[in-house]
Amino acid sequence: MDYKSRLIEKLFEDTCSREELLLLLELIRDDEDAGAPEILKLLQERISRPSLPDQEISNRIKDKIFSRIQPEVRQIPAPGKRPAMPMFPLMRLAAVAATLLLVFAGAWLYFYQNGDGETMIVSTAYGETKSLVLPDGSAVTLNANSTLRYNQSWADNTSRQVWLEGEAFFEVAKKPATGQKFRVSTSDLTVEVLGTIFNVNTYRDATSVFLEEGKVQLELLGQEIPLMMAPGEIVSYSKTTGALPEKLQTQPISHTSWKDGIMVFNQTPLEEVLTKMEETYGIVFEVADANYLKFQITTGLPVENAALALSLLEATLGTKITAQEGYFRIE
Repeated sequence: MDYKSRLIEKLFEDTCSREELLLLLELIRDDEDAGAPEILKLLQERISRPSLPDQEISNRIKDKIFSRIQPEVRQIPAPGKRPAMPMFPLMRLAAVAATLLLVFAGAWLYFYQNGDGETMIVSTAYGETKSLVLPDGSAVTLNANSTLRYNQSWADNTSRQVWLEGEAFFEVAKKPATGQKFRVSTSDLTVEVLGTIFNVNTYRDATSVFLEEGKVQLELLGQEIPLMMAPGEIVSYSKTTGALPEKLQTQPISHTSWKDGIMVFNQTPLEEVLTKMEETYGIVFEVADANYLKFQITTGLPVENAALALSLLEATLGTKITAQEGYFRIE
């Protein structure tokens, strides 16, 4: 199954994230530019198969879609036959596909994303962390400047889905009786697990996943083949570049110590340390000498005390950090 079909399948299975819906719309626009109604055909094929658990809702959605789709579907030539219509109607089909997807996505959001309970949004400020327990008993520690969205209650026959912006550490409760999967969606990928411990970071222009225990599968937006991870591995992926990620072995403390209140750096370039501090405290740095950025730093900085962190960094560097208007300057 190619990734377009997989995205449509996820939409019908109530496991499609907002970011994946946006990707589907981007693919539709690509179809329109190419004059090829591929998404429309895939939607038509998927609609014809059983999908949603509630038959009444399923029929209502299908009726709404078919009322828009049937006049156009009749114009699609059979496989192997020469199209008997000009390019303009073909391009129009792609626009119709976009409309249909929006109709279905709207129904999906109404009946499913909000149907199992109120959507909960948990956010943290700069220099703040929060711990919470999800409806299934899974534990989450949310790092500074982060947001987690999820439904207040989850049905036993659907995946446990959360959406993350920022960084969070997950300890997922196992569900051996139902086999429910747990899914964390970001703008770049979806982490899919049954029960495991891992860290997800979306602060920068990519999503990084560190697996501490268990096994996870990454569904990378724009890639057809999922990526499996083993404990101790870290993967970073950006849908913008689409480059296949490399799995690297690393130590847990460098990626998960923040949940215990301390950011631990071990022979880490100053440039990376400053980036992490900017993400955590919402402050900006200027370095007098660009060569400083290559310095290897070994230290621990408190997540919730920016002033103390600045003093510790100053002592570690053996140089002066002065507060300027809107930023801090490292002399």
